[in-house]
Amino acid sequence: MSKVFKQALRETFGIEKIPSKATFGRILNMVQEMLTYLDVESKVVTADAMHCQRETSRRIVQKKGDYLFGLKENQPSLLGLV
Repeated sequence: MSKVFKQALRETFGIEKIPSKATFGRILNMVQEMLTYLDVESKVVTADAMHCQRETSRRIVQKKGDYLFGLKENQPSLLGLV
């Protein structure tokens, strides 16, 4: 299950059920789709390293939001920039 919520208010903004055998790409697509209807303007979107993707970050910035993603060593070029 992918869940979007506001921590301070403990309020849920969106939930999408992820099938138990969902692939990596399917999960990314579902989260990116959620970004089309969620209001992220002036908000910080946090996610684990799985979501450290150009398209995900582009959608957030396009909607005037900010993001904080985990980063792993399997992306050495990006890690070097950080």
